[in-house]
Amino acid sequence: ALPDWLEAFKALPGGDKTCHFLLMGSMALLLNITLRQRRIKFAGLSFLLGSTIVLLVVTVEEFSQIWLPLRSFDWGDLLADYLGIAVLGSWVSQMQIFRRQL
Repeated sequence: ALPDWLEAFKALPGGDKTCHFLLMGSMALLLNITLRQRRIKFAGLSFLLGSTIVLLVVTVEEFSQIWLPLRSFDWGDLLADYLGIAVLGSWVSQMQIFRRQL
């Protein structure tokens, strides 16, 4: 169960998707800070490890809801999760680039 204040926020129009964006994005941001922005390479591209871990866990969790009778899979939730991971998860890297330019 979520805290009352979070349930109230989720009840607002767009609140559920905003919560997905902020919660998953915050997890990616904090994990990237904890892992000191460690990167992994895949198919010639470089990805933040923390963001990759959160993305994989979120994807498995959302798709698992297909088989859970009291839950429901939602592409919108997954998109909000991915956007939060991309925007907030990469924020620490963007701030580091900004600091170097000063």
